[in-house]
Amino acid sequence: MQNDEPVSTAFSAFRIGRQMEIGIETLEHARGKGYAIGVCRALITYCIENGLEPVWSCRRENEASYTLAQNLGFVPSIHLPYYRLDVFLPIGYA
Repeated sequence: MQNDEPVSTAFSAFRIGRQMEIGIETLEHARGKGYAIGVCRALITYCIENGLEPVWSCRRENEASYTLAQNLGFVPSIHLPYYRLDVFLPIGYA
């Protein structure tokens, strides 16, 4: 919280068996102030207390997420290729 405004949240993007992936969102103006590490620690604690294995995934190019994961104690274990479809989508098409 910053000035009674929620600025960072950690959430579970998905769970497979006992593994629970952690996601994080922080408002742009609140980044770099330690909010993300705090909410992630709370979710990691929840996982451990409930017999779940916290899992972190991000593209290597996402330097902020990659660094945050390592600061929380995660170590790279699997490197997967990241594919994209290189096509033009018209405006308004989602």
